[in-house]
Amino acid sequence: MKMNLSQPCFNSTLVGCLTGAARYYNLDISDVMIYGLSGHAFVINTVKDLCPSGPYTWDMSQLQKLCKNFGLYPRLDETKWIVNDSDKEFVKKCENDIKHKMDSGIVVMLVSLEHQLFEEYDNEAFLITLPWGKVPSETKRIEYGNWPGPFSGYTAIEKVSTSVSIREAIHQTLEYAAHLIFHSQKDDNGCLGLCAYDNWIDCVKRGHGSSHGNWWNGMVWSESKLYASKFFKEISKYGYNLKECNSLSEIYYEISELLSKIKDKELADNSKISLLEEAGNLEKTAGEKIENLIKKV
Repeated sequence: MKMNLSQPCFNSTLVGCLTGAARYYNLDISDVMIYGLSGHAFVINTVKDLCPSGPYTWDMSQLQKLCKNFGLYPRLDETKWIVNDSDKEFVKKCENDIKHKMDSGIVVMLVSLEHQLFEEYDNEAFLITLPWGKVPSETKRIEYGNWPGPFSGYTAIEKVSTSVSIREAIHQTLEYAAHLIFHSQKDDNGCLGLCAYDNWIDCVKRGHGSSHGNWWNGMVWSESKLYASKFFKEISKYGYNLKECNSLSEIYYEISELLSKIKDKELADNSKISLLEEAGNLEKTAGEKIENLIKKV
């Protein structure tokens, strides 16, 4: 059984899966609006020692809610996990559940080292989309009973009806963007929102500036901020102040450029710290402008 699925080559494989699902369900929405309306464009999350898991291990409950506004429901809070010592009957039950969902025309997402889509299954295995064309963190094939360890999960991305207008969807996204900036979430594992910059700076100071994690956080979060920039260009079409949208677009483009420079492993730590400080200050300025934009609508 094969589904007509594809996954775009985003650094954020989660957004790639959302976009692939939207295309499969024939939703009339651009890549830019998926990145923006889902809230992902405004997310930044860094974890202890700049682990490359930062772009994957943040509270996605608001993203799940916001996606409903444009017709997708990623059931992230219902992810079923298969670990090395999972019971064989449980694994078989999960595999049958995936097949049933695919047979019913429901998109199923793999949650492992990357977010990918279940594209096809036969008598021996599931075949998975490869957004980047096969790199070590991607899973191409899952033979039944032999899931990639130490853990892998799956969940559905469903099509849902929505009565939320595009203006209201944008409004809710902007509120989330401002919340991330002025009400950061910090715990023992990491920092979501504006405090992520401070954590990133601290990690660089402690010797992690040339790590793989520094590079990968730069890759994902620079992409997110680039799409935030594009998002503000888009929403000016829906009654938002053109001048302020253009200003926010320019700010987020600059943040994206700064984060892109930071991923350079050869760049001196002091330079990385200066760039991160500048990016964090710009994001705070953006938050103030977003709050003003919300008030004027």
